[in-house]
Amino acid sequence: MKKRNTIVTLLMTLTMLTACSSSSSEASASVSDMAKSITECGVSFNELAQVPDDKIPTIYGLSEDDYSEASAYIAGSGGYADEVAIFKASSSDKVSTIEDALNNRLESRKNDFEDYVAEQYDILCDSEVITTGDYVCLIVCVDNDTAEDVYNSYF
Repeated sequence: MKKRNTIVTLLMTLTMLTACSSSSSEASASVSDMAKSITECGVSFNELAQVPDDKIPTIYGLSEDDYSEASAYIAGSGGYADEVAIFKASSSDKVSTIEDALNNRLESRKNDFEDYVAEQYDILCDSEVITTGDYVCLIVCVDNDTAEDVYNSYF
């Protein structure tokens, strides 16, 4: 009986250790690769244009010191709200700064579309900022669930 209890305890310990180690917050690809993959995942994005690296801080209200990697795509036409933005914070202290910036961007875009294009406003209302470890992401598209699944597959 004592041997059986030891084996059960050992198995439970191994199970707990395995469960703890499987939740990684480090992405398996660069943010550029992740963003590109999302834009090419089969979800319909309207006229996306990649944001040049030097424009990212201005568009999102961030400092380059806030992140170590960033990639963003926005709709090239003013009639669409589609967007993919992924940031890797330069430190865990900067995660909330990036979350705030992306939430501000989302709210600003909602204000832009509220009385302009109802369909795009609804898409924005269904979007949210996603944080995984030091990574912060905003996806705005007609099928956020599918696009978010692609993002989450990197963790």
